[in-house]
This record gives sequence, C-alpha cells and structure tokens, in this order.
Amino acid sequence: AFESTDVAFHLAVAEIGVNAVFTAMHRAIVGWLALQRRVSLRAGEALMSALRHHENVFSAIAQRKPDDAWRAMDAHIREVEA
Repeated sequence: AFESTDVAFHLAVAEIGVNAVFTAMHRAIVGWLALQRRVSLRAGEALMSALRHHENVFSAIAQRKPDDAWRAMDAHIREVEA
C-alpha cells in the first residue's frame, strides 16, 4: 500500500541526509506515521498530491539539486500540515 512506501520514501530521504538523530527519530515514530498516512491519504486528492510531491523531491535529489529538493520537501510537508 502507498502508506508503507510513503514512510519508506521519507526514511530514505532522511538517510541520504546522513543525520543520525533525524533518522533515529523517524524510525522511532514509523508506526505512528504509517497509521497517520492510512487516515490522511484517504482525503480527496491527497494520495495523488503526495505522489507528485515525492516525484518532485526524487527528481531534485537525482539531479543533485539540494536546494530544489529542500524546497520540494518543504512544499510537501506544508501541504500535509494544511
């Protein structure tokens, strides 16, 4: 299901950043994140929107554009918070 790949995607991005504290925090709340995704991704276009955001983040990382990757992830998280 998308919620498990969503959580895995965010973990992979965290691991790329080589921030042991952030990665450990992510792993500590992975169960809650998966549950939260199951609920939040049911709302309207949330799943397709999340997928588009992930594509933007992935593309920026693949192109080695960290500022663009940061902006793409920031836009994704801000939309989820809204």
